Amino acid sequence: MYTKFHNQIDFNDRSKIYLAISGGIDSMVLSHLLHYFKIEHTLLHCNFNLREEASLKDEQFIIDYARSKDIPYHTISFDTIKESKVRKLNTQECARVLRYDWFNTFLIQHQSSILLTAHHLDDSIETFFINTLRGTGLKGLSGIANGKNKIYRPLLKFTKDEITEFALSQNIIFREDESNASDNYLRNKLRHNIIPDLKKLSTNLTNKMDTMMSELNDIDLFISNFIKTFISEHKFNLEKINTIPEFMWYKLFSEYGVSRKNNSEIIKLIKSHTGSTYETESHTLLKDRQEVLISKNEKVKSIDLPVESDTPIIEVYDGKLMFEKIENIKNITFSENSAYLDLDKLQFPLTVRNWRKGDKIQPLGMKNGSKLISDVLINKKINQFKKEKQLIIQSNNKVIWLVDLMVSEKFALSKKTKTAYKISSIKY
Repeated sequence: MYTKFHNQIDFNDRSKIYLAISGGIDSMVLSHLLHYFKIEHTLLHCNFNLREEASLKDEQFIIDYARSKDIPYHTISFDTIKESKVRKLNTQECARVLRYDWFNTFLIQHQSSILLTAHHLDDSIETFFINTLRGTGLKGLSGIANGKNKIYRPLLKFTKDEITEFALSQNIIFREDESNASDNYLRNKLRHNIIPDLKKLSTNLTNKMDTMMSELNDIDLFISNFIKTFISEHKFNLEKINTIPEFMWYKLFSEYGVSRKNNSEIIKLIKSHTGSTYETESHTLLKDRQEVLISKNEKVKSIDLPVESDTPIIEVYDGKLMFEKIENIKNITFSENSAYLDLDKLQFPLTVRNWRKGDKIQPLGMKNGSKLISDVLINKKINQFKKEKQLIIQSNNKVIWLVDLMVSEKFALSKKTKTAYKISSIKY
């Protein structure tokens, strides 16, 4: 097993390695192998206080082991029953959340930190069947992930029998969790009853499952890498989306809270009219003509700021507005995202604020009358996300600039202008 294990590992010498250790046979074997190959690691043990005195003995066992081998360690104690009620999770799920949240506090301390767990091939096969019963997608059929989110599992190619035989041959001490013998949990029912029966029906079931899960993982990885070539930052071109089979559309938006069960909603969104939205817990997807745009679900902070005659700059959303006076107007070079106004027509302080329904502007070139800004935004085909951050600048309650879009005729430069006032919109 030493040789097979050594061929499996490829840890960066600079990695800070943590090992999730329970005291059971699997994690004790993994720690033994790391110690044997002089791979420095720190033990992380969680006491969930679910087995009364046995939980305390497990914790002390780990402390004694760590001290005897001179291995750094950290332990933590949880009131799991209380936490499960507060979080409204079952006990097993709550314990999982608690331990990985705690593990993550170590992983974020160093960029090169990784966490090892002692999951093995039999665990991965059990996970395959658990996910199948839950109606999983392709990724769930790949068994237990390896290398995702800085978590590695060096024993995934070893069976439980191999680990047990090795532990006995090397006299590796460990603690037995009596809950492993109970059939109260789905995993244990599969472990003790279903999978043994399946092994009777098929020779080398474990190896066959390992080959199949590896192939499914490769397929899923191929699809994921293929999908990445279609992804742009926070926007997706519909022409490109339509070159992908509909059943995979949800994968395009997976990092924005979309899962396989939402695929029908994604299909509906993409085939709907401009302005349609689909909202996840974290993001909103907007159909905007030939694109799907993405925005984080967070309240847009309103802006209402004064601008004095000597104000040089103010910060706004993802950019800034710059203000300057131009005495020599003959040398003005007009540019996009800038407004040139007649300084003598302005009354300070100016006001920079979000547009509101009912706001009007007299567009440049229109000698009489005005237009509703809401109509201008529609005509300019400004999408919903941009509308939420659309700013106007006012002088004496009259709109002088619809920022980035339109200057007011009333305040525009003319032959009589002596000094120009330039406002520039700069995006970060």
